[in-house]
Amino acid sequence: EWSTITNIISQPLQMEHCGFLFAQTYHFQMRCIKQSLRGYWSEWSHTKSFLMHEAAPTGRLDVWWNTEPLESEKSTEVKLLWKTMKKEEANGEILGYLVYYMAGEETEEQTVVCNTSEMRCSFLMPDGVKKLYIQAYNAAGRSPATEVLLLNRKGPPLSHVQAFPNDEHSLWVEWDASEASVGGYILEWCKLTESGFCSIYWKMEPKQNSKSLLKEYIEPFVLFRISLYPLYKDSVGLPVVTEAYSKQKAPSRSPKLHLKSIGKSHAKLAWEAVPVEEQNGFIISYTLFW
Repeated sequence: EWSTITNIISQPLQMEHCGFLFAQTYHFQMRCIKQSLRGYWSEWSHTKSFLMHEAAPTGRLDVWWNTEPLESEKSTEVKLLWKTMKKEEANGEILGYLVYYMAGEETEEQTVVCNTSEMRCSFLMPDGVKKLYIQAYNAAGRSPATEVLLLNRKGPPLSHVQAFPNDEHSLWVEWDASEASVGGYILEWCKLTESGFCSIYWKMEPKQNSKSLLKEYIEPFVLFRISLYPLYKDSVGLPVVTEAYSKQKAPSRSPKLHLKSIGKSHAKLAWEAVPVEEQNGFIISYTLFW
């Protein structure tokens, strides 16, 4: 992207220009014309390139989390997820993320639980700790700490959520946004598997939104479970859940049929459900031939 600076008339032949972003490469060229601005412009000069120095990140992180109490260990398993910073806030190459909590209310001693270059981490938290901090860092320093409150998920759920295809690689999700006390929303989605494993993707939506387009990791013929959490001032609401395909087709195989019993005028049959990875769409009925 190029910007043109015009009407440079100064002695000595120099100028100042502000507003450059940290850790970005800028290319400069010049050409000139007579002071009267009559005639022709000269050819452009050769390009000069400059790399701006890095600075500590200035942005804060969008963060989401899941917890699971472990009674036997008197601790809680926390799965923390976050999004990358905007380029203009990162101020350089982000080298990693530091996650920690304070050992007590009256101390600034940090207990580090993650130091990672990934966008998620899992760790155990002692019972009673409800506040975490996360910072991004680059070669020049750390960002301001983003505070993460592990609020109770006991708030009221929304009345409904629905999802439908936009195209093969995206889904629309719509919900009722009439609840005035909601401060925002978290959307989770994941691919359902027969094993039950569900790798979570997520995004944050502002309180004024009542729909969202899911474009990341959406594939045709794959069943997605979508959960919507309302965010309140002092709690997180219970989720409302729906399931959707971006595109459907016939199942990859038939159910496995078993003969349970047979008599002179009847037979009892049973069959195994087609694994969810091979259903390719919602099963609405079965047809038997004999």
